[in-house]
Amino acid sequence: MKPVTKPSQFTDLIRPLLARLRIANAFALAIVLMMTGALPVTAFAQASNSPLGPMTSGCVGAACPPTYDKTDPWGNVASVANCGTSPIGRDEAYSIYAGGTFTVTAGAEGEGRFYVKGNLNAGTLMYNIVAVGVGSCVVPPDSLQPHVESGANISGSDVRVGELYNLHSDVKAVGSIAATVSTQGAKTPNTTINPEPISFATLQARSDDWAALPTTGTAVVDPWTVTFTGNGTSALQVFDLVLNGGNNRVVSFANIPTTATVLINVESASAVTIPTDDFRDLANKGGMQFSGDLTRRILWNFPNAPSVSLTGSSQFRGSVLVPRGNLTMAVLGLNGRVLVSGNIVQNRGGSEFHNFDFIGTCPCHLRPTSKSARSWTMPPRTWAKTSPSP
Repeated sequence: MKPVTKPSQFTDLIRPLLARLRIANAFALAIVLMMTGALPVTAFAQASNSPLGPMTSGCVGAACPPTYDKTDPWGNVASVANCGTSPIGRDEAYSIYAGGTFTVTAGAEGEGRFYVKGNLNAGTLMYNIVAVGVGSCVVPPDSLQPHVESGANISGSDVRVGELYNLHSDVKAVGSIAATVSTQGAKTPNTTINPEPISFATLQARSDDWAALPTTGTAVVDPWTVTFTGNGTSALQVFDLVLNGGNNRVVSFANIPTTATVLINVESASAVTIPTDDFRDLANKGGMQFSGDLTRRILWNFPNAPSVSLTGSSQFRGSVLVPRGNLTMAVLGLNGRVLVSGNIVQNRGGSEFHNFDFIGTCPCHLRPTSKSARSWTMPPRTWAKTSPSP
């Protein structure tokens, strides 16, 4: 990743100048230039390489893979693939966070590290958790434990934790752990778990800020497709999507720089359903061959929705943030960080969560005055000499 200027360095340089010359509009202009791509996002202290939190954004640890794309024996490049007998990398961060319960009504697997504040119920069929047969093939290291945490009880008819790679996955719960939960690691019920890895008060504020950003591209919806077309230059590509239900649609991306972050704001304050049939990347590749690098730069932001349903037959691409509601996952695969303040329900037979991290960069502490005007105001806070908390 590119280095990010530390807040103390940046503010020590710019604050005296602004105070003497009273040119706040120059700062606003700089932000406009950043949004249009004339200045890189990394030029500002407010830009962060962990906008979703240090343990819920990019891959953490010494064994992170350089890319999540894999080549099969026939030379096809895929991001979601058969993982074989060994992972392609290790990730210490959390893939799934539920501020309420995590319930499998129908589903097969969940990849990566789990933190659930309420009950974790893996359903009535076999459920692989932490390691999966087909996915990103990136799992937590044995050296970092636990891999599964619940602030209440863990249950399910046949829960297999880390089995596919013979991981020594520790499982901890504040309450009970069912005898049907199997792992080569330790099962510890009636214990304490780690502090929450993220602050939803912080994420709610950031979600609101991101939703207020002016768009840099267009989201065109027709009966069978959704097309996100960028401006071709901005380091942060911002889209507003108005869609709720209807036909399963093919989601495609165009005119987006290969290193840009893609922020998709869905601002409805009502229950939202996003039905998708497939995702197509910049090279028009879909399904499991959709670019892993692009997947890792997409963030779906649902700032106001009390509930979000992802439905259809797609490999849904990008990290999902629901800061004030619940999520129902009813697609074949969800590829990205999943951060939900309420409950998560997995409700499609054979469906899988896949552990793709989020390496996008978003401004974390700047608030636009409106979408219509590209002018910005600083939030009412005191600058610190240390990096801002996630």
